[in-house]
Amino acid sequence: MKKTLSLILSALMVAGMSTAAMAWEKGVDYLVLEEVDPDNLGELYGDAYPGSLDWDWAEVTSGQLLKGTVITGCNAEGSHCWENGTNNAAKLFDGDTSSFFDPYEATPNSWAGIMLDQAYELTEVRISPRETFIDRMKGAAVQGSNDGEKWVTIIYVDGKKVSEAPAGYDYHCFTPTTNEEYTAYYTDYGIEEPDFSTYWVGSGSYQYYRYVNLEGVHGDSAEIEFYGNPAPATEVTDDMVTAIKIDDINNFYGDVEVTEAAATAEVNGLVGTVIGGGGAYSDTASYEMAWDGDVTTFYDPASAGVKCFTGIQVAEPTALAEVHLLPRIGQNARSKNMHVQGSNDGIVWDDIVIFEEADCLPQADDIDDAEEQAWIVKPSTNTAAYTMFRYVSDGTSHGDVAELKFIPGEATVAETEAPETEAPVETEAPETEAPVEETEAPVETEAEVVETEPEVVETEAPAVEEEVEAPQTFDFGVIAAVAAIVSAAGYAISKKRN
Repeated sequence: MKKTLSLILSALMVAGMSTAAMAWEKGVDYLVLEEVDPDNLGELYGDAYPGSLDWDWAEVTSGQLLKGTVITGCNAEGSHCWENGTNNAAKLFDGDTSSFFDPYEATPNSWAGIMLDQAYELTEVRISPRETFIDRMKGAAVQGSNDGEKWVTIIYVDGKKVSEAPAGYDYHCFTPTTNEEYTAYYTDYGIEEPDFSTYWVGSGSYQYYRYVNLEGVHGDSAEIEFYGNPAPATEVTDDMVTAIKIDDINNFYGDVEVTEAAATAEVNGLVGTVIGGGGAYSDTASYEMAWDGDVTTFYDPASAGVKCFTGIQVAEPTALAEVHLLPRIGQNARSKNMHVQGSNDGIVWDDIVIFEEADCLPQADDIDDAEEQAWIVKPSTNTAAYTMFRYVSDGTSHGDVAELKFIPGEATVAETEAPETEAPVETEAPETEAPVEETEAPVETEAEVVETEPEVVETEAPAVEEEVEAPQTFDFGVIAAVAAIVSAAGYAISKKRN
């Protein structure tokens, strides 16, 4: 009998492992690149790999070069790189810094990685950005996983130092601790505080590793090399997955840049100091261009993501009544899904106005002069007072804009009057005391408490049901198979007894 029960438990364990393994589905969540584009794959891991050996870098102090099956993220249509061309994930492992991986979209859904034969703990990672597109490394991360679903961030590039590297710069070498020989190499390029170990933020041993951009930046890269040593696979917990704070439309964890420029006070517009984040596409399209009163200039974000914005900072908390937006000439669509937000700490940002697609319809073809562009005016939906305001994309639109104008409203006065409206409420206190005289009220509340006790008992029932339903996480076919095993075992036992 014990042997029979052991057989049943073993079947359940195997079934559970099989079900978990199927959760990360090939062709839906990821693709094995050889099956996707074999003609363009070339000789994977050829003689040129690793390419960093040709750049006079010192040898890796610990760990072996990791090679595995190249895998990549995909969308519902199976796209895995830009226009499904030759710039696929395999280009990250060909040793050629002139080729590059070009994601199909600027989201964490598009990534490139490797599937190893077992779990390894990383000791060093070398990444070569796409030449002249170094800024596309901002927000990039190296993540590890043992199930393809829970990804732990090992390296997170917040963009503060990578943008200082000159065009044509070769490899960034990331190590868990400071490597003096590497920092000396960076210093030769004139990069201040070139300790890339500051980007090493996680640990663990994993079978899958990927290169992914977490900030809505496009994420191109030329080469990547993983080094590590075999180690028991790490059991990933939820807090390990969420340990890194990632910017989103309502939270900004980077540095708010304060410029020396002042916003032009035109037609009762709010006056303040120009601020920004994430950088601009060029020096001639900087933060200030959205506030200079010149309709022929424009702000052009460095990338279409939540880290890039322009705005103003004011001395006293102020509320907005309206937001006026003048699109970049001929680029109305680049202002759709843009948010104007307010903040008092530069971290948490609240929506005030959202410019939807219907607000930014293309203008007539004959409008080819910025002077003829029409302003888009929207009333504020949030009348709270803030000291900082910004214009930022949710990642679906690039966000170019010719001019912005924030119109202060009367809402700040209404907020200061709010405590006065509370005063009459206090005078109504005697009215609230009247029900207290009804001595039966406490009895009624006790009765209500008693009535809630059965509800507590009722809530326990689902808990029992959840325990019963736990096996349903297995496939119904698995349950049927186990049932068959139990039935066969019962038959064998009854036959033996006869």
